[in-house]
Amino acid sequence: MADKLIFISCGQLTDAEKSVGVLIKALVDATPGFKAYFAESVHDLDSLAHNVFDGIQRCAGAIVALRDRGLVLDANGAVWGHRSSVWVNQEVALLAYRQFAESTKLPILAFVDPGVKLEGAMTSLIVNPQPLPGLADLKTFVDSWLANSEFTAVSADS
Repeated sequence: MADKLIFISCGQLTDAEKSVGVLIKALVDATPGFKAYFAESVHDLDSLAHNVFDGIQRCAGAIVALRDRGLVLDANGAVWGHRSSVWVNQEVALLAYRQFAESTKLPILAFVDPGVKLEGAMTSLIVNPQPLPGLADLKTFVDSWLANSEFTAVSADS
């Protein structure tokens, strides 16, 4: 049986952001029956957007990490909150649309840095992000989620 593809959505602006995505990818890849897609590891001449859309289309589930990108002020100069990667929010919206359009369940495991304000699709979709745990506990969360979620028949090789 082919491996199930898990889409990893994690900011890549800084090495700290990337390191979480790389770690989650390694955890998924080390689990028999699963293979991870993380855009940071894509090294071909095709456009990044095409690769991301393809990964979203083929995945059987997703793991999302909303990392703190910094403070944002509103139009009046008051503190609005801390923002995460806009790309990650857009990828979650695309995953939700795919689930809707295909009438199939796409399991999602989401983590959020403390202080990151949810926005966009994350405020309307029932994603319920967990606080981003330390690296040791991250393995426990990912392993448990992979073992206990029901994934579609989509495979990493489709």
